[in-house]
Amino acid sequence: MHNSGLTIYLKATQTTALCPGCNQLATKIQSRYQRRLADLNWANCRVQLNLRSRRFFCPTTDCPRRVFCERLPELTQVYARRTNRLTNWLTDLAKALGSRPAARLALKQNLLTSRSSLLRLLAKLELKPYPTPRVVGVDEFALKKGQTYATILVDLEKHQPIEVLADDSSETFGKWLAEHPGIEVISRDRDGSYAKAARKMAPQALQVADRFHILASLRQYVADYFKRTKIWQAAPKPAEKVEVNNIGAEKPPLKSVDLPPLAESSIELATNLKMEHSLTKEAQLKAERYQNRLSRYQKVRELAEEGLSSREIARELRLDKITINRYLKAEDAQEAIGSKPKEPRPSLLDPYKVYLYQRWCEDQPTIKELQQELRSQGYGGSSGPIRAFLAHLRPQPYWSSTRTKVRAYLSNTQIPALSTPKPITSRKASWLIFLRDKEDETLSEEQRQLLFKTREKNPQNELVYQLVQAFRKIIREKGKEGLGDWLERAKDSKIKELVSFCNGLERDRAAVEAGLSTQYSNGQTEGQVNRVKNIKRQMYGRASFKLLRTRILAA
Repeated sequence: MHNSGLTIYLKATQTTALCPGCNQLATKIQSRYQRRLADLNWANCRVQLNLRSRRFFCPTTDCPRRVFCERLPELTQVYARRTNRLTNWLTDLAKALGSRPAARLALKQNLLTSRSSLLRLLAKLELKPYPTPRVVGVDEFALKKGQTYATILVDLEKHQPIEVLADDSSETFGKWLAEHPGIEVISRDRDGSYAKAARKMAPQALQVADRFHILASLRQYVADYFKRTKIWQAAPKPAEKVEVNNIGAEKPPLKSVDLPPLAESSIELATNLKMEHSLTKEAQLKAERYQNRLSRYQKVRELAEEGLSSREIARELRLDKITINRYLKAEDAQEAIGSKPKEPRPSLLDPYKVYLYQRWCEDQPTIKELQQELRSQGYGGSSGPIRAFLAHLRPQPYWSSTRTKVRAYLSNTQIPALSTPKPITSRKASWLIFLRDKEDETLSEEQRQLLFKTREKNPQNELVYQLVQAFRKIIREKGKEGLGDWLERAKDSKIKELVSFCNGLERDRAAVEAGLSTQYSNGQTEGQVNRVKNIKRQMYGRASFKLLRTRILAA
C-alpha cells in the first residue's frame, strides 16, 4: 500500500511463449522488464499492477522478429497501460455517456482518464456485423437540420438499431438492401426515396406505411386548407361603449359622443389618432416584391387573352415557360403568386391601446406604472409591447400639436372597450378538427366555441370535419375495407388539399393497406431517432459521423 493507492507485484510463470511473427514456441529468455498497469479500483483505492515481463529469442532463424515480448492477452494488450477489464469498463462508460460525462464520472470514482482517451477507446471499438433481420424499420434523422440527413435502420422484433447510413438517399438504402437479402417487412414513413429503393432492391419485402405519419400528413393538408380559406379572418365583435374615468375622482364623467369605427391593429389606431407610423424596410420590400409578381401575372393574363401561346409569352416577357403555365393554370392571382404580405397580427395589448394613449397624454406615467394599471384590468403581457407602442410619442414634446390633438380628441370622447377576438390559426383549427368525439369532453368552453365556429363557418369546413373523423376511425380500427369508399368521398368533395392527399395514398396504396392490416409500425424507429438526438446533444462539437455511428450501434 502506498500514498495514492494499492500496488500489486506480479510476474509471469509460463516457461514458453509463442512468437507473434512465426507462431513458434520459444524457451530462451533474452531479458526482463517491468510493466505498470492500471486496474479497477479496490475500496475506492487506485490499484496498480507492477508486472515483471520477459523477452524471448525466436527459435526460427528466418523470422523477422529476433526478440519478442511475451503476450498476456487475458490480462492486457500490447503496449497497453491498463488491464483489459479496466479498458472494457471505461469503454462501456463512454458508450453510455459520451466522453466528457464519462470522464467526470470516472474521476469521481478515483480513476485517472481524460475525454480524449475515452474518445480513442470508442474510435478503436470494432462493431460486429448484425445478422439480416426479418422486420426492419427505416427513418431519417438530421445531422445538420435542413441541410444533411442520415438514415437509421432498426430491427423491429428485437428493438435494436442495426445500421446507420451516411445519407437518406435511395441509392444508399438500396445498396444496403442488396447486401442483406431476406428481409420480409420494411416499415417506413411516407418518404418516397425509401419506397423506391425497397421496390427496386427488395421486391419480395412487404412495405408498411406508418399510421402516425399518414395522420400527420392528413393534418398538414387540413392546415393548408384552412390557410388557403383564411380561417383566422373572423369578423370582429361590435365594440361596446363603457364609461371609464381613471384620471381622477374630481373630474366629471366623460361625455358620450359618436366615434368612428374602432381599429383592430396598431397601424389603423395610429392613423385614426393622427399618429405617424411607417412600415419596416423588410415589410416594404415584401410589398414591392408582391406588386412586381402581381404585375407580371396581369401581363401574362393580358397576353394570353390576346391569343399568344405560352412560348410566345415567355419570349416576350423573358420568363420561364414553367412559370407561364403555372400562371395560366391558376384560378386567381392568390393561387399563382401567393397571398398579400400579412398585416401585423392582433396582440394582447389591443384592447388597452386607447386607454394607453389617454394615460400617456395626460400625466405621462412610467412604463412600469402603466403595466401595473393594465394588469389590474386583465392585461397578461409584458412591458415590451407597451414600450414599443408608445415609442413614437417619446421624441415629441408634451405641448406638440400631435399630442394636443390626441388629448383634445380623448378628453371629449368616451373610452370604448375594444373587443378583439382571439384569431383561429390554421394550425389550431386543424388540431380542433382532429379531436375525437370522446376527446371533446376535455375541452374548455372557449375551445368548444372555437370548434363550433370553425365547423359552422361554411359547409366545406363541416365536410372536412366529417371526412377527418371518418379517416381517424379507419386508422383507429384498422379497417382497410373502408379506405376505398373514403377515398371516393374525399375526391367527390372537390377540396384540392384532400384530393392531393388521396392521390398520394393511391400511389402508396399497398403500403397504406399493409399499415392498416398488420401490427407493424415505425414507433420503435421514432423512439430510436429520439435517442439519437440525445446522443447528438451529448457529443455536440466533437462528433464525426463515424463516432456518432459507433455510439448509436454500440450502446
